[in-house]
Amino acid sequence: MNITGAIGKAKTAKQVAKDPFGLLLDAAIVWIVRFFVPVPFAGELAVYFKGPLLAICGMGLVIGVTVIITSVGLIFAPVSILQSLTGSLVSTLTGGSATTIPIDALKGYLEPGFVDTDSPTVDPFGGIGQTISILTAGFHDQDYYNRFGIVHEGIDLVPTQTYYATNQAYAKTHAVIMFATTSGKTRTYTDSYGALTVDVTNNPGTLKTVYKHLNQIIVDNNASIHAGTPIGVMGKTGFATAEHLHYEVRRNQGGSWVAVNPLPYIH
Repeated sequence: MNITGAIGKAKTAKQVAKDPFGLLLDAAIVWIVRFFVPVPFAGELAVYFKGPLLAICGMGLVIGVTVIITSVGLIFAPVSILQSLTGSLVSTLTGGSATTIPIDALKGYLEPGFVDTDSPTVDPFGGIGQTISILTAGFHDQDYYNRFGIVHEGIDLVPTQTYYATNQAYAKTHAVIMFATTSGKTRTYTDSYGALTVDVTNNPGTLKTVYKHLNQIIVDNNASIHAGTPIGVMGKTGFATAEHLHYEVRRNQGGSWVAVNPLPYIH
């Protein structure tokens, strides 16, 4: 054996005694790199830069494990949590978060054209017929179901230019205001998708109207109100792709609230 070989073996023996794990790791890195990158000295270069390379691999491992755990958690999460997350995501992507608009000018305000009633007769934007609002999705709309996989138990409305030109509440606030279409008692809440919602149950308890996706609620919870009372500002909170009002009429049938088509009431 020549002197150079003996010295090399002696150095290797000292390395094994001093850091056996490090030596095995270096050998493994050289073997793996040479297998996938058959370039001269590629393995030796990988060993030289093993610190940064191991850090990158470690980060990749942590990210991969996190993605797997998150995916498994979402798969087995309760439906209500998934709906809440979906609503939050949609709101973030569409800018559908609630904001506050000064509405002091509407204190004690009642929209002209409404009468004290237990059954809707006027569009929730005010006005008679289709002069104030445009229907964008109908009751049990098949296209809506095909697109979102959800039965549409109300109607979607947006105001017309006539609303902007003639509505007194809009002139006072520069915000699109919706009004209670019946007299009764209010309930204010956020639905499972994150939509700010108001419903009004009429005084006999036979009919309920529902107003969703509000940008701001401007009526108190559990308040007794008259038809024509401002209840909220149009928005796109919750599961919504654009600003509009989702309006429902529900009838009390043996203690269950069953959705019916609102159009025959207001148009």
